[in-house]
Amino acid sequence: MSRVYRSMLLMSLASVGLGCSPTEDPMIAQHRQKIILASEPDQAVSLSQAKSMLTEESDIVLLGRVGSGQLDPFEKGSASFVLSEALADDHGEDDGHDASDCPFCKRRAAEAPIATVELHDGNGKPIAVSADKLLGLTKGQTVVVQGRGIYLADVDTLQIKAGKLFIRLPKQ
Repeated sequence: MSRVYRSMLLMSLASVGLGCSPTEDPMIAQHRQKIILASEPDQAVSLSQAKSMLTEESDIVLLGRVGSGQLDPFEKGSASFVLSEALADDHGEDDGHDASDCPFCKRRAAEAPIATVELHDGNGKPIAVSADKLLGLTKGQTVVVQGRGIYLADVDTLQIKAGKLFIRLPKQ
């Protein structure tokens, strides 16, 4: 094996071994920077409250939990996801609380609407990257979204076009 070939092979192996990976798409980073809020907005309402407030399309600040049931909450190729009702801060804090076994949680989830959230860029266009990839969201996270929304009674769903989002950190 020639020295040049051996040197090239060693350099290639070293770069793989050192964890060189492709850099993030700058467009994703730009969208993320414009969407994610550094502090939680005031006056966030639950999905149940929004249901009665949004009789016509209007501005809304909505508190919810990413996901609903066993289905994947994220739409591939679109920064859209499903929100379900978030529990009150004082409920379920005990270790061992399981929302799937809690009668209060089950009843509240069954009665609450869901929300579909579609994230838009600064020009009002939907973003064509899945929300989990774009923002690092995972099922079960609590978020606050800012945008325009309407309640669609025929499908018991809130439809939100959002431009800003705050991700709550889990309690320690």
